Amino acid sequence: MGSGSHQPRVLDAGCGRHIQHRLWPDAYVVGIDVDEDALALNDEVDEKIVGDVQTYPLPPAAYDAITCFDVLEHLPRPEQALANLAQALRSGGTLHIGIPNVDSPKAIVTKVTPHWFHIWFYRRIVGDPLAGSPGHGPYRTYLRRSLRPAALAKAARSVGLELESVDLLEAPFFAAFWRRHRRTWAVIRAVWRVLRLGDPALSECVVVMRKPA
Repeated sequence: MGSGSHQPRVLDAGCGRHIQHRLWPDAYVVGIDVDEDALALNDEVDEKIVGDVQTYPLPPAAYDAITCFDVLEHLPRPEQALANLAQALRSGGTLHIGIPNVDSPKAIVTKVTPHWFHIWFYRRIVGDPLAGSPGHGPYRTYLRRSLRPAALAKAARSVGLELESVDLLEAPFFAAFWRRHRRTWAVIRAVWRVLRLGDPALSECVVVMRKPA
């Protein structure tokens, strides 16, 4: 796909200010986001839709692929968004999702801390002076347990998708952050081993689903 006479159509669900995951250089990209200010700053998509991916009436079987990165954790009903995206996908198309690993220290701390702390962290630690201003995250986070890989696989089947791959990754920023705080990191790793929650460094999860042809 991406060559020949057919120009692939891609939906970037929750695109925000820029495309995070470009599948094909020649694709026609439609961006949808509930944050109108963020969408106005996006000059990378070919078409813009202001709307909530949980409820916006996306056209059925309209896209060859859908990307949805750093979005589902911010939704109160991620399963509803998954169903909406699935029906908008053409047969044989793929849905690419990027979310936090909900069993990682990063996700757990994010879930139990207030939103003002997230803004402070991005401004003071990450170094983003615009964090929390119109069009800029961080956004309110829900991190439902339904985003665990096993739960996602079950949800995928319920909306007619097949789980193709699940990859747990380490975020470069947090890898560097924990290198500067080695003692704290050693304690966290020990706790995660006792709780059998896997490798705490793997804070990100990338999931690919396919709609059967």
